[in-house]
This record gives sequence, C-alpha cells and structure tokens, in this order.
Amino acid sequence: MQYSVFEMVLDHRLFDNLVADLTTLVEPSQDRVIIYPICAACQKKAVFLGLAELETRPGDEIVFIV
Repeated sequence: MQYSVFEMVLDHRLFDNLVADLTTLVEPSQDRVIIYPICAACQKKAVFLGLAELETRPGDEIVFIV
C-alpha cells in the first residue's frame, strides 16, 4: 500500500479537468482518492519551512490529493 500526497495550485477550470480525469482513472473497488481544497484564508495560515519559504504560490486554490 502506498500513501502519497500531491500538492497542486489550480484555477477552477484545471480543478474540474483534474477531477474529470481522475474519475476515469480511479478503480472504485480498489482506489482511494481524496481531494482537500485549501481556501485562501487557510492558505495564509500555512507554515512553510526550508525551501518552501521561498516559493510563490499563484493560482486560485491549493489542493492536496491524498
């Protein structure tokens, strides 16, 4: 079993495309995908350490795919 987390910065169109693509790829009886949107207010509370402190974060929403 593998647990991976992917962070993406997406506008609404790209988010919708991602969900549509994942829907065709996910095997409902075997796969588990959860998408956690992070709102702009929550993103401002995030703590960034190391190289993450230097990153700029464009886009409308940050999404974590688990």
